[in-house]
Amino acid sequence: MVCGQAQKCVRWRDDAEALFRHLQSRGGKRLARAAPSRFERGEVSALRKLEGRHRSSEREFAAFIVQPGLLRALAEGEHLELLAATETYFGGDVGAAAGRHSQPVMVVGSE
Repeated sequence: MVCGQAQKCVRWRDDAEALFRHLQSRGGKRLARAAPSRFERGEVSALRKLEGRHRSSEREFAAFIVQPGLLRALAEGEHLELLAATETYFGGDVGAAAGRHSQPVMVVGSE
């Protein structure tokens, strides 16, 4: 499961400036290698524009765990426990300690 990756992204919730620097750095490295952009929509210029407005805007943070092979009807105890622990990590102590409100973790699986 990708819960560990989702938990790692908590650092971006608390430091939006670092997130913008990271995204721009990754984009520049890909451009230098002539690799395709990771942007599904938009481009780096839109990211820069958003960065310029982020200080005066209230932000919400949400995480999506996409696990195509996970069937809701067949999710077992261990899977559900891991997902619950990840959601607790986002909304529990980590969120409260930072004084931030997080949206629940959203899980996207197969039908």
